[in-house]
Amino acid sequence: MASQKTCAGCQNTLPKREYIICVTCKLGYDLLCANLTSKHFHQMDAESRTKWICQQCRSKLPKTGNLNTPVRTSNHPIASKKDYIPNPGEESNVTMRIKNKNTKPDNSDSCVTEEMLRIIIKQEITDSIKSLQNGFRPQLNQFGYRPPVQFGYRHPQQPQQFGFTPQVGQFGYRHPQPSGYQPQKANLNDRDVTMRTAPAPAKPQQGFPVNELYLDQCPDAEYSKKIDVPQSTENKEDSNDVQNFQINSIQIPEMIELNYDANLRHPYIYVPDINGKFMLDIGSTRSFISPEKVEAYFADAKQYEPFTVTSTHASSVHHEVANILLFSIFNDSGYHIFYIYIVDHRYDGLIGMELMSRLSSDICLKDKILKTNSANIPIVYNTNHELLLDPRTEHRVRLPVNQKDGLAILDYKQFRDGVRMPTAIVRMRKLFCTFK
Repeated sequence: MASQKTCAGCQNTLPKREYIICVTCKLGYDLLCANLTSKHFHQMDAESRTKWICQQCRSKLPKTGNLNTPVRTSNHPIASKKDYIPNPGEESNVTMRIKNKNTKPDNSDSCVTEEMLRIIIKQEITDSIKSLQNGFRPQLNQFGYRPPVQFGYRHPQQPQQFGFTPQVGQFGYRHPQPSGYQPQKANLNDRDVTMRTAPAPAKPQQGFPVNELYLDQCPDAEYSKKIDVPQSTENKEDSNDVQNFQINSIQIPEMIELNYDANLRHPYIYVPDINGKFMLDIGSTRSFISPEKVEAYFADAKQYEPFTVTSTHASSVHHEVANILLFSIFNDSGYHIFYIYIVDHRYDGLIGMELMSRLSSDICLKDKILKTNSANIPIVYNTNHELLLDPRTEHRVRLPVNQKDGLAILDYKQFRDGVRMPTAIVRMRKLFCTFK
């Protein structure tokens, strides 16, 4: 048995132990081609394995029965019991029956017509084919066979003029709410400048797990674009397959809760690479950048990743992030993901806790410095007296001073980005002075 290398049926390499050899043709077969289960093979004794015959050799064996009996012609006389003397050495498949002497032979059964012979042969061939098919039909849980997955029945939808409209209580559908509607939450301090990642809303339990995309999770999309995957409670394995398919095919947007007050004063850092100001927020787990700066400097770094920003007044869905190289002021060569969203029109972005933890940052408000392992970045406080001047223009400005009233001389001073203040005599009134 060890000399056989390949299976005579499928021509694959025979396994080391689980195979059998035909006693007639001496060819080896694996259990699949031999139509034997592993359990049946191990229950066979050594004598049964040595006498095993393959299907090809078994089909060549002569059929047993009375088909080899010579057909008696109608002209051939029927021999009576007295005239017939059987030969002891002659083999015959004809059954001998003792009849009464007074009974005369029936000449109607003395011959087999061609039509009867054709029917008999056809019946034999049909029975042989059916037995061969039943022999190779796989059983349940045999050879890795598994019944097909069947999905459960879902409630039908009635066709409308503009597509399908779900019924209330069907597919997790709820009444539509106006833009900016939010469910009731715990009372939060409105002046708490935080931005946190909130968990996904809990899904209802109705006797079996339901994973469906709710309307409030994607308000910009139409209902016809959402996916409802039917579930089945009859087969546990089928339900797991449906859940795995739904998780791989549906990308639920990340929901970010924003508790932000635009009237507060926020510390920020200045990024000279893109001429932008980025707020510092240790309560936010994400970092943001404005779309204008992305289009101007990082248009090729945009990626599709949906996320939802929810505030106390409204919620909005966005679909793009930017994976960009860190700014030169951080003195780090790594990349970081910035969510493309306008947090405040006065700033160009926000630095969250995720990026500051990665850089091992330390905010020193006393020295107004953001300290990292490789850089010290100055922190600037935004005031209500910050002015935005257009380039190559002159403006009359009103600046705060440390004298209440009187006259004073302001020396020449050059600010950042080429802004210059000439020497001037100004009049102070109520801690402010006006000059051009």
